[in-house]
Amino acid sequence: MDTKMRAIIDPRYMGINISNYTDKVVELVWLMTSLEPRMRLYWQRQNEQVNTEFFYFYDHKGDYVDQTVWPAVFMHDTGRLVTRGNVLAM
Repeated sequence: MDTKMRAIIDPRYMGINISNYTDKVVELVWLMTSLEPRMRLYWQRQNEQVNTEFFYFYDHKGDYVDQTVWPAVFMHDTGRLVTRGNVLAM
């Protein structure tokens, strides 16, 4: 994990808060995927049309995705939506 984090975030800016946060995110995703059936995280890709059934707008509305801020969460591949995600629109 340290290798991946160094590739994403400059180590000079990697404080204890970011380290603790990423540890908790990794643990949460591991727990979600270790269930049977597995929960599913759904990320929208850049330039896709925003799916307003599964995502809220993070900052402002727009037609297309600039970035997924947080993924939508489903009970499993074909299951119910647990919580909508957030996208930054362009």
